[in-house]
Amino acid sequence: MHFTSSFFLATVLCLAVASPVAEPTLALVFDSGPILPGSPMAEFTPASFLDSGPITEGSTEPPPQLQARDSCGSNIFNVQHAISMANELQNVSPNDLTFVGKTSWVSWTYGEARICIYNNYIFENTHIKRWEAGWVTGYIYNRCCNPGGNNACAGGDATCHGDSGLSLRANLQNSAFGC
Repeated sequence: MHFTSSFFLATVLCLAVASPVAEPTLALVFDSGPILPGSPMAEFTPASFLDSGPITEGSTEPPPQLQARDSCGSNIFNVQHAISMANELQNVSPNDLTFVGKTSWVSWTYGEARICIYNNYIFENTHIKRWEAGWVTGYIYNRCCNPGGNNACAGGDATCHGDSGLSLRANLQNSAFGC
């Protein structure tokens, strides 16, 4: 039987000399062509296993909590404008698509509120539905604005998605500031 692939033969050799689970083995294999009888690679010697342990070994602190990527802003605008913009985007032509090219942004403005949608990818274009822009506006509003009577909203950042599934960054802010 003649094997021309050293990878296949090395794999077979690894399986043939594998130790029991308690004593794992490791082999270093170079792809230098077929292994011929009498060559230095013809005799397979497994490397010694040194030690293993959990990645958090020695740590007495609990693992850090993941931080949310969403955040709230600081430039105040009228909260009613954010609510009206979200409602309009989700209820007036909600399935209309807007092109968001690679490394570009689009925005909608309603009074003092502006939602900016950023595509930070350098090779991917996408489209965003008006409904999705309205959804992310409402999401940021619900997280960052005070609907309990205060008419001020500071806006914030969140993630939304294009029609291709591409993640897009969204920023709800005062319309006096550009995207």
